[in-house]
Amino acid sequence: MKVKMRTTMAGPHGVIWAGQEGEVSREQGEDLIEKGYAECVEKKPQKKKEEKTEESKPKETATAEPAENAMMDAPVRRRRKTNA
Repeated sequence: MKVKMRTTMAGPHGVIWAGQEGEVSREQGEDLIEKGYAECVEKKPQKKKEEKTEESKPKETATAEPAENAMMDAPVRRRRKTNA
């Protein structure tokens, strides 16, 4: 599938810069277009996907610690003793 990137994409198969057209797999192209990272260049008839309703979407269950607990303290720098 040929796409035009809106943002730069880099990976083990190369780099596609923002504004540049590149060839990607159909699955990857559909993901990039769906998430807004690329635009489709080829005009292929696409299958209609069922629109997901709020009830059919999976609920997010991820949790994270509050920011103040997640950060580490900076290491303490000790001064070197000088002969004065």
